[in-house]
Amino acid sequence: MGDFNAKVGNERVDNIVGPHGLGSRNERGEMLVEWAQTNNMIIGNTWFKQPLRRLWTWLSPDDHTRNQINYILVNKRFRNSLLVSKTLPRADCYSDHVPVMGRFRAKMRTLKKPTLREQLDVSLLQIRRGVRQGCVLSPDLFSIYSEIIMRSLECLNGIKIGGNNINNLRYADDIVQLAETEEDLQSLLNTAIAESERKDLSINNTKTKTLVVIKKG
Repeated sequence: MGDFNAKVGNERVDNIVGPHGLGSRNERGEMLVEWAQTNNMIIGNTWFKQPLRRLWTWLSPDDHTRNQINYILVNKRFRNSLLVSKTLPRADCYSDHVPVMGRFRAKMRTLKKPTLREQLDVSLLQIRRGVRQGCVLSPDLFSIYSEIIMRSLECLNGIKIGGNNINNLRYADDIVQLAETEEDLQSLLNTAIAESERKDLSINNTKTKTLVVIKKG
């Protein structure tokens, strides 16, 4: 726990602190035990009987005082995976603390391979018209066919704006046909239907509306 300097001692506390700790518990040790209880942890160092030199984790500068203030904490659920815990006092790590070693046993869960369902081989389907659903070419092909159909209307009467004949407006897949008379509008529609049928396309009548605009004055 670093500079927390908690000493839990060798007095057993339920299934959290074992009987093989070192020294007596101090106030900060009580705080550590309380924290372990709240978080369902065990203090692993205290559950393995070791020689004294394998218990202390800190040596004072004067080489007279040794304390156990570093710990391995393990969730209670995995306490049986900790096989042994001890210190390595001869490790040269340039510190007044010594490393605490833990040996764990990990049991890997066997994963069952998912059962593969028989899938339909769509490559066997013969596509003679159009493209498959979701094909990236679909919007481009629609734009090309729409352009071809609309170009067949260029010579037909529409409305005059600034000396230009305009008989259709397009945005994405929405098309508006413009004409000054009912006869001209019907001619535009008949030509669009005929050209669409040549391309194996059809106009949805339920989504087709007629709007009459009358200029007053």
